Amino acid sequence: MNACVETAALPTASHTPAWAFRVPRPEGDGFRMTAGLQGVPKPMLRTVFGKALGLRIWEQTRMECAHPANSPTNQVADSELSTGMVNYVSVRAAGTLRECNRQA
Repeated sequence: MNACVETAALPTASHTPAWAFRVPRPEGDGFRMTAGLQGVPKPMLRTVFGKALGLRIWEQTRMECAHPANSPTNQVADSELSTGMVNYVSVRAAGTLRECNRQA
């Protein structure tokens, strides 16, 4: 993955900070990341993403495996997966910092 800082190309009125990384997005519809989670056990998905989202991911991966041409009506967007992963890591990091009597 190539990430580069594009400070000259950023508009001055933008809400994006000048130090933000610009990462090119792959072309697509924004519903591709669940394919990489095929075979992950349902309890693990529910632990990382929460009960509701974990179940939706598990159901979608099973549907894609059985019927690749069909897409479920309640598809999990890549942005939901990314947000869920960041949330999980943040909660775990905060818990570890608390255990060590540290702050971040």
